[in-house]
Amino acid sequence: MRHYGESLGSYRRAFKELKDQLPPLAFYVYQDWQPQQVLPWEHIQGPLPKTTLLKHLAEAIEHFPVEQREARSPLAPPLAAPLFQLK
Repeated sequence: MRHYGESLGSYRRAFKELKDQLPPLAFYVYQDWQPQQVLPWEHIQGPLPKTTLLKHLAEAIEHFPVEQREARSPLAPPLAAPLFQLK
């Protein structure tokens, strides 16, 4: 996908041209990622390691209303089925 460019429009064009070969863009935005799940972008070295991101997630969940904390715990099972299944 690199040859499409780096702008949001480039990504949208790539997703449009590669329709049915990639999950929809909404999959990457709204998917409820589980901590043990390998992320599609995990191969890219970012400024924060996954352990730090998980720590931030746990801290953020502490600010959720009590009834949502257990459902959104990093160790909780997924809330819903994935939006897209890779073949």
